[in-house]
Formats: sequence, structure tokens, C-alpha cells
Amino acid sequence: MKLIYTKESIRLLNKLLSNSDITVTRILDQCFERIKKYGEITNSWIEVWDKDSYDIAKKLDKNKNNKNANILFGIPIGLKDLINYKDKNTSQGIKNYKCFSNEHAEIVKKILDLEMIPIGKQNLVEIAFGITGHNPSLGNIKNPIDIKYIPGGSSSGSVVSTVTGMTPISIGTDTGGSVRIPSAMCGAVGFKPSFGKLSLIGVKTLSESLDHLGIITNNVDDNKIFFEKILKLKKNNLSFQKKLKIVIPINKRFKEITSECVKDNFDNFVDILSKSDIDIEYLDMPWLDQGRKITLSILLAEAYNNHKEKYEEKKVSKYILNRLENGKNISIKDLKNAKMKKKTFTKKMESILSKFDAIICPTIPIQTPTIDESDPTNTKNKNNIIAEFTSIFNLTGQPSITIPMGKDNNSLPMGIMISGKKNSDINILNIAKFFEKLITENEKKT
Repeated sequence: MKLIYTKESIRLLNKLLSNSDITVTRILDQCFERIKKYGEITNSWIEVWDKDSYDIAKKLDKNKNNKNANILFGIPIGLKDLINYKDKNTSQGIKNYKCFSNEHAEIVKKILDLEMIPIGKQNLVEIAFGITGHNPSLGNIKNPIDIKYIPGGSSSGSVVSTVTGMTPISIGTDTGGSVRIPSAMCGAVGFKPSFGKLSLIGVKTLSESLDHLGIITNNVDDNKIFFEKILKLKKNNLSFQKKLKIVIPINKRFKEITSECVKDNFDNFVDILSKSDIDIEYLDMPWLDQGRKITLSILLAEAYNNHKEKYEEKKVSKYILNRLENGKNISIKDLKNAKMKKKTFTKKMESILSKFDAIICPTIPIQTPTIDESDPTNTKNKNNIIAEFTSIFNLTGQPSITIPMGKDNNSLPMGIMISGKKNSDINILNIAKFFEKLITENEKKT
């Protein structure tokens, strides 16, 4: 039997299964071997369901009728611990917090219908209310490339599990960048589809106006396969009917907060694009500077409303309590005003993107900080700017994906974010796949 690696593509795993070179059980063996090797040191899992997973795998191995027709047959998948799974606890990243569900989340039902295997719940920032991976309750999640550094958050465990091959694919949530930020910091592909594309029924709410489910994989193709299958879309091959038109935003705020290392990396990416047949336009968009402020007003207020009980009973750590208190202090009038600004902001972005295929920028404006540098109690931390770019597309509800590009001064991954008009999800995935290919070809040359 061939040795396989769960960081390989879903297409390869399916091919090996179809040819009977491997079994579903053997794929699980490698997942759990990697969890044993990397899980504890990165603190990426809350629960691992090895017995339940093997029970499903054995049934699938006995009935392989669908392995050729269904490319996701027997593929393991991890779930961020905000997603309900029948008769399992949804801790939301809080120690000793009990919240059992008598029904699967809608996304889990679809995953099981596709004969995939959920293998456990992944660690996160408490109630998904943070972007670094710090969790005083269950312990900090660590970047697998160098455990001194943060992995990003809040879908920290989901991304770490995927890039280390503990699972080939994971589902997280993204409210201000919580899938894309850790994906950029750890070298994964993180996709936030258009608002409402993936059902949030059965997923614990942080902010009903900003929450999205997100897909984490090791390449764009895997992400696209899952998205198409979950939504039962026809296979859409990579093809563009016309020359791609890409816009790059420029404004004072973006320039001020973006580090030189990130700027240089992004310039290198633009240089790669310029050698292809792509129209690139720079556009001054000063109103983008207001995006994070509007997002925070909505996020803080809705987070408090959704977690008022945890705040009053002090179920979460001090840092999260402080953030919830900030939300408590936002008036109904201010929240209503922020939502009106959200509509105006979204219309402006839609108007611009009606003229372009995509907008691109760095995923995060700074290099990945260490765990100590980004500690919430460290008054010099730069956590407030990490989600400056990503949160824009939670505000607008437009599809947004990060792909790996380059390394920072500490040899940690960096990401490029590609976003587009609402409901252009497949087009954005196709563009990301094309850009991923250009990056790979450039790396081979250098």
C-alpha cells in the first residue's frame, strides 16, 4: 500500500482511492498520526473523534460505489468548535463550557451527505472574538512553522490542522478575517465566500451582520472543489472570456500601516502579474479607511448582544470580557448608524468592482508577530491593525480569498488577498487558482 500524505490534493487522494491504492481507513491513520505528532505542540484540537471516524471509514471502505463519482468520498475534515455536531459539545473555545446540540449544523449535514468524515473540533479564540490565536482559557494556539509566533485567529486550530496535514480541509468562521488572517500567517488558502452562500444555521453567532463560514485548504483547487460540491454547482473550469482587469487600492492609511516587508512582497506579486496579460489599475479609495471603524462598531455591539450571558456570568477571559464591555457601551443609535454606513460603504465597493474582475492587496499589513508581542495585555501590540484589510470584505459581504505568496523576514508565510463583487465566488476562485499558478511558476524560476 502506498504511503500517502494528507497535505496532498483532494484530487490525488481521490485518485488513489479510486485505484484502490489506499483505503479511507489508511487516510485516517495518517490524519491521526499527524494529530499525535503536531496536535499537542500546536494546541490545535479540542476534541478528536477517532472512534467515530474509524466507524464511518470502515463503512465507506466496504461500500466504495461512490468513490469514483464523488471526489470528496472519504475525505477527512475538521470543524471549528463553533459548529454544532449532534450529541457533541460546542465549547466555543471556553474551558468547561457545555453546549450540546441535538442536531447537526446545516454545513455538517451537507458534509455527511458528501460522505466526508468529520474528525473532530478545532481550537479557537474564545467565542471567535479575536484575531491572534490567544486563548487564556484553553491555551494559546501556536504557529506550526515556528511556535514562538501566533498562528492568527480566530480559526487558529482549523488553519494549523490543515497546513500540517492533520486534516486535508477544515471549516472555520470569518467575521473580520478569522479564516484569511491565520491562513496568511501559516501558509494556507483561506476562502470567505459571499455573505450567506454557506448556511450559518447551527453555527454559534458572534455577529449576525458580519459572520461567514470559510474554507481552509492547502491549495485553491481543493477549496473550489469543496465549494462547488457543497453548493451542488456545475464544475467550472479555469477560463476567462476576456482580459482580466485588476484594481489595487491606494490610500494614506494603507500606506501608513503596511510594513516595508509586506510592501516589498506585494510589489513582487504585482511584478509577477504585470508579466502576464492582465490590466492593472491603481485607484485612490480614501473612504476605505473608514471600513475597520464601521466594522468594529457593528462587531462589538452584536457580539455583546449575542454573548451577554457569558459577560454577566464572567464565563470568558478578562480580555474577552473587556471587548464585550466595549460592545455594551455602543448605543442602539450608534449601531443603527454604523449599519447605515455599512450599506453606503458596500454600494461604493460594488460600484467600483462592477468595472473590475477583482481587487487585490496584502492579506495583512504587518509581519506575523510573536505570541508575546501580540499578547492582549501588551500595550505595544499591533493587533488593532491586523484585520484592517480583511474586515472590509466582511462589511461588504463580498467573496475574498488569501493565497500564500512569499516569506517575511522571519521566514514565515505571507498572503495575497483577492476579492470581488458579491456572488462572483467562482470567478474569484478561478482568478486565485490562476494567480497561484503564476506564483508557483515564478518560484521555480527563482
